[in-house]
Amino acid sequence: MAATKAEMIQGLMHARQVMLTALEGLSQTQEIYESWQLKHFLAHLTGWQEATIESLRAFRDGGEYEIPAFRGIDEYNESTVDTRRELSYDQIFTEWQLVFKEMVETLDSLPEAKLDETLLYPWGPRGRVEGLIRVMVGHELEHAEDVMKLHPH
Repeated sequence: MAATKAEMIQGLMHARQVMLTALEGLSQTQEIYESWQLKHFLAHLTGWQEATIESLRAFRDGGEYEIPAFRGIDEYNESTVDTRRELSYDQIFTEWQLVFKEMVETLDSLPEAKLDETLLYPWGPRGRVEGLIRVMVGHELEHAEDVMKLHPH
């Protein structure tokens, strides 16, 4: 049975809470992945949220969105960080939170009938909205798990 919008939103909210818990106590200069401090990591998450918003909006409005000149996940990951490299940690953290809220609101704005249709995912394949949101939830949870490993036990 397909997930409802409320269930998808609940999944996103849960993943965000897990991430916020994982981030507790980390310094702004904490290296999350090689060459990615905390602000770069949050910039990465924000970039994927923005791509999801664009895809959902285009779908809602009868169009399609694909990441322009998409040359693969790794290249897109780097571009999401590069476009925000000069921003402060506080600016990036605030953007990460605001863009997440915008992603949830955009999902919530979809007509129920659209949930049974397929859309173009920002990275290329097609699927249902539920699949796109499942990827976003999994993405945040996977990264939260990596962040939790940085905490002393």
